[in-house]
Amino acid sequence: MPRARKQGTFPCRPLRRVQKTWQRWTASSKHFTTWLADQPRQWSRDRTLYIPGVLFISTEIGKDGKPYHQIMSHQQFVDRSNASVVAQGFYEQEIHRVTTRYGTIVHVMSTYVMRRTANGPLIGRGVNSLELFYDNNRWWIICDLWDDERPGNPLPKELLP
Repeated sequence: MPRARKQGTFPCRPLRRVQKTWQRWTASSKHFTTWLADQPRQWSRDRTLYIPGVLFISTEIGKDGKPYHQIMSHQQFVDRSNASVVAQGFYEQEIHRVTTRYGTIVHVMSTYVMRRTANGPLIGRGVNSLELFYDNNRWWIICDLWDDERPGNPLPKELLP
């Protein structure tokens, strides 16, 4: 549970220097989407990137062919992904980024490739849509929405290098 806080500020210690500028933040955040098999994830450090109440939203296509989404809290995301990534490993590499900033908000469209290891075979590609908020002290992720490439849903040229 978060500690009591002043209006507009949230507790964070481990990554404060990185989170001072959104450019540093986006450059370093990929550390949190890469981990080796059989090594536990540092979820407490991962939490320091997200504002309390962050939304994780996966988009998928159901067996009926219709798109749907799943909205998760940080803990629900941990519960959904921890076992498979610890068992199999996961390596996500950003290959392109489109960023738009206005005032205290930044929208990042981050195109990625996925592997089980850094040099392993490609298992997929997709786009993360990240919303960041600056509270006059640091940047926070307030939403992480993603969609994977699949038949009928190729990556558009504007989101490729």
